[in-house]
Amino acid sequence: MTGRSSGSTGSESDYSITGAHGTCAAITNQEHYDSRPNCHDDATKGRIDFPRRMYGREEEVRRLAAVWEGFCCVGTKDGVSGGRGGGNRVASCPRVMFVSGYSGVGKSALVRYFVRRTKEERRGRVLLLYACGKFNENSKCVPFSAFMELLEQLVCEIRHTSELEEWRRRFQMAVANSGNIGPNTEGGRVLRDTWPMLRPLLDGTWKKEEEEEGCADPIVMRRERSQSVANSTVTMNSVKEYTLALLSLLCSNMDDDHHDDGNSQDKHFYSRDHQTINKPNFILFLDDMQWADPPSLDMLSHLLSETTTLGNMMFICAYRSNEVHATHPLRRVIQDVTNVTNAKYSENDNKKCSDDKMCKNHTNNTDIKYTNNNSMHHLELYPLSPSAIQQFIADTLLREDDLEDIQDLTHVIYQKTMGNIFFVMQAMEELVRKNALYYDVMCFSWTFADPTRGGRSGVGGDSRRKELLANYISEDVVQSVKGKIDQLSAELRRVLIVMAYIPHNALDVSTLRLLLQQTGMEMTTDELVKVLNVGVQEGMMLLSSESGTHIFAHDRIRQASKECIEGEARDELLSQLANSLLKLYHDTEEGSQRDTEWCVFVAVDYLNSVDPKSQADALELAKLNLKVAKSAHEKGAIEKAYELLGNGIKCLTLANKLWDEYELTLEMYNCLIESECFLGLYDKAKLNVDEVLDCAMSLDDKLTAYRYRILCISSETRDYAKSLEEGIRVLNIYGFDFPSSPTVKDVVKEEMKVKLALLNRPYSCLLDRPTAKNPIMELFKNLTRFALLSGNDRLLRILCWRAIRLALTKGIDHHFHTILVTLGSSMAKEKSEIKVAFEIATVAVHLSEKHREDRGNYAYTQLVAYQGVLLQLQSFRSGMDVMLQCYKDLKLAGELDPALGSAMAHFLTIFAAGIPLGPLVESKLLLIEEFARKTENNSFATIFQMQRQFVLNLWKPSDNPTELKGDAFDEEEILAALNPTSKVYSMTLRDTSTYRLQLAFLFNDQIIMRKMLDILRNYPMTDISVPRFHLRLTFMGLSAFGLLQTSRDKTIEDVAKSCLAHFSSLSRLGSVNATPVYHFLLAMKQPGIKSFELAIDSCAEASLPHLEAMAKERYGLYLCRQDNSISIGQDYLVSAYWLYYNWGAHAKALEMWEEHACIKTASKDKANSRIGMASSVASVKSQKEKDQKLIEEKRKKGSLRKQLRFGRKSLRLKGKATTSNLM
Repeated sequence: MTGRSSGSTGSESDYSITGAHGTCAAITNQEHYDSRPNCHDDATKGRIDFPRRMYGREEEVRRLAAVWEGFCCVGTKDGVSGGRGGGNRVASCPRVMFVSGYSGVGKSALVRYFVRRTKEERRGRVLLLYACGKFNENSKCVPFSAFMELLEQLVCEIRHTSELEEWRRRFQMAVANSGNIGPNTEGGRVLRDTWPMLRPLLDGTWKKEEEEEGCADPIVMRRERSQSVANSTVTMNSVKEYTLALLSLLCSNMDDDHHDDGNSQDKHFYSRDHQTINKPNFILFLDDMQWADPPSLDMLSHLLSETTTLGNMMFICAYRSNEVHATHPLRRVIQDVTNVTNAKYSENDNKKCSDDKMCKNHTNNTDIKYTNNNSMHHLELYPLSPSAIQQFIADTLLREDDLEDIQDLTHVIYQKTMGNIFFVMQAMEELVRKNALYYDVMCFSWTFADPTRGGRSGVGGDSRRKELLANYISEDVVQSVKGKIDQLSAELRRVLIVMAYIPHNALDVSTLRLLLQQTGMEMTTDELVKVLNVGVQEGMMLLSSESGTHIFAHDRIRQASKECIEGEARDELLSQLANSLLKLYHDTEEGSQRDTEWCVFVAVDYLNSVDPKSQADALELAKLNLKVAKSAHEKGAIEKAYELLGNGIKCLTLANKLWDEYELTLEMYNCLIESECFLGLYDKAKLNVDEVLDCAMSLDDKLTAYRYRILCISSETRDYAKSLEEGIRVLNIYGFDFPSSPTVKDVVKEEMKVKLALLNRPYSCLLDRPTAKNPIMELFKNLTRFALLSGNDRLLRILCWRAIRLALTKGIDHHFHTILVTLGSSMAKEKSEIKVAFEIATVAVHLSEKHREDRGNYAYTQLVAYQGVLLQLQSFRSGMDVMLQCYKDLKLAGELDPALGSAMAHFLTIFAAGIPLGPLVESKLLLIEEFARKTENNSFATIFQMQRQFVLNLWKPSDNPTELKGDAFDEEEILAALNPTSKVYSMTLRDTSTYRLQLAFLFNDQIIMRKMLDILRNYPMTDISVPRFHLRLTFMGLSAFGLLQTSRDKTIEDVAKSCLAHFSSLSRLGSVNATPVYHFLLAMKQPGIKSFELAIDSCAEASLPHLEAMAKERYGLYLCRQDNSISIGQDYLVSAYWLYYNWGAHAKALEMWEEHACIKTASKDKANSRIGMASSVASVKSQKEKDQKLIEEKRKKGSLRKQLRFGRKSLRLKGKATTSNLM
């Protein structure tokens, strides 16, 4: 008798094996002779059924569980997440687990098993929300494909979790009140446009029917949606920032403090009972990261680098280790995340005081603790051991008690698969298909054939039997899967092939049916469902119980399905699928096309892989490439946009329409040039610029190309003077007569022209001018920026004044306010023009408010106005938050250099304002430093390293605190790598010398002070950055006067006088920042009780604790040298010590602790009290002296009046006598 496994549907005569494989007739009454309890399912036992348990991964599951336990118990007292009762709050960060291993080793199965087990074990105690997104080989043609799948699953989880009803209400309230991603905000529009699946979560509409019912007119609703899409300019940075804001809101919305609002009706959800589910946690799984597209990697790096606001989330990222080589983009993401997380939490020791006594006296009674520093983990999966594979095979074949009987089979399978679990399963299925492994219905058990005897296998076996048995297993697992696909029905094969070429891992039945119809396969929905169910039974697919969609059981099955069709048949299929996807996209309602936008990405990718059939098709494909390239550029997929635009140019060439389709070609070249500049492909950009300049028909059409030619020069060489020279040449082509080297006469002449144009009105009259678009203004904007950066003030003023005249005649363009504020920054360098500069900057800020939708220009104007003008007179604290917001806005707008400049200015204002240098400042510096590195802005990265080392020198005691050499920065190494004649070297030396001079004055190192002054005095007494210039001159003046107290030096005297004159003039203008420095300089120039007390009071009034500490230390040392003032001098030293400590200068505080014994025994409050009393006595005494002087002056004035009256009387008498004598 012969038989065949029910898992096989085709004929394989070459592999037929003779033996007792079945029975001749159906058994009608099996129970008559079979008393087995599981005999009812014998009809399906011919189909191999793999167990769902996990084999050989106990250690890996334990490691995942350990990471999860440390993650989900954050902020709880008893280890149960979500409890309200007591406990210290923990400063947590998101956990990141990278899981790597070869294909088929079980990465995805491990994560799914871990999540399933965790949910079962924690049911009723912890609410876990799990979402998964999977990349595939086609993912790179659709940006964010896996993130879309992940977010869709996350929304589905939130929607179908009944315990989250109250949480959803609270979350939607938080979204409604959010100024970042709330309704009618740019963030809300960006999220809805980029992630359409988030609309129910953000809007609170969980059904499309409810959406339609909530709008009185669906047509109006769709029109409003499309209008919001048209009005929003989406950049990659904005997508990243607002996505992070959404995830942060998901986490913050679950904090206990946020929920504790005293609302009684919420207490049933946020119960004090730890058994109540009240604080959900998230596990987000991204699979097959080796195929991730660049925007997705950028997004992942941004999210994983966030270490403060995603405390409720655990990220798991799986990838094939053998396909992620050393230069793979994912390696850089892993390295970046490792650097950020390690640096963030490895500095904890630096933030503590190193001295035991100091720590004992300075215990900070905070309830925040740092969790385990290891927030980033890596798990490498290796193949299973032979014993694990043997146990798996035994459980699969229901031979748990006959391990020795399957030893030969295990050996053969293990030798072929090397313990790869997916390969093991495919090998067993192949053996079943070839009847080498079958279910014996006579013995009611699985067995395998013995090729040497033609019968059932026995125990043991020899090498010949193993060799013959091994021949039934294919060497390549893909070939094995293809063999299985070939035996499936034609309908199922077609379904698998079509699904393999769609990047979406999960397709709903209706969409799949539509695609099959377009490829020539008619099928009803019920018929298609039956075919899909067969695919699930055959192990080719998995059915999602939540979404009802089908996905491939493994990516190797997808790969094998794609290889089932080749050549012309493949090209024909791709064309059919592309046309079907385009039809699906165009048939979607106008306002909802974002939901099916992935269709056009896939369609254009497939059409580009097939030669166009006609010139008309090539022309249409060119238009499609341009459309999709614009969308890809908005999503941050610049490389994809560059690729599509290149394909578009090729299509136009094939259609013989290059420059015949003038508008299309011009737009495509302009977009291509923009992408090439963004990617740093300046040589290619220059070639395409030349192409446009040669073929464009008008100067207006050439303007964009000219502008990018200038930007290529500035971006590639950083030679702003050369860029400015080229820009002036271009402006002269457009009819503007600008001198290349303007004289003072040219500047005065242009100033007179602008005054005549203004009709002697103030600059505020520009606020009343109408708005009008003028493309040439963008070129003016770029050139004024280059003039500012190159220090060409004359040409800058001429450019700005000419732009003002142009605006007065043609209207205010949205770039104009950036030009106006640049003029103000230039004029602010002259003390005599500060008030005019202040007026101009204020007008520019008001003009920018009218064009706030242009985020980049708006933020740039705010940056230049505050950094270059307004902070001359206003407090540094007023500009600190403005600089940080400018950094965020400019980063969202894609203006990376100005964004990093804003971040630098933000930290400079922190240093200048004396803001406490706590862990938050160092964390911000580290994050922005990593951002600068990722964007390849190494100059800014060096600046942030320098600033971070300055902070570390203040924190950590060291032998040489005035040297910038440590964990973050090494001055000697950095300067040695630069060209000494370059501008970068000069600027770096200026900045390092400024920071070292601050440290030298702080630690009273006169040798370093003199050395740094010798360097800095050679730099010009101007700077476009007010806080940087303020810091430089402040400590140059203080150090110079400090050195002059011990020795006289003409050079040092000149420096001191220049600095004093600078702050004196600003103080007379009412500068909040300059007045305390001016008084401190006077105290250092002429030390005395009155001068020091005036300086200390002025610093305290201006809230400058770092300068107040320095003044009090110097004053305390001065008083200690006076025999009758030692006690009060010690009190000033104690007060200075505590000011240093609170500022964050722990190294300086520790030095004072060791040098002055009075600090160890003194009380901070008592010292301040005695200082206050002494100041009061001194002020009373000073007031009495002033009153006495006033009395004396009055007496003198009184006597003088008497003398004058007596003198006048004498003169009158003499006059009368003379008159009488004459008469």
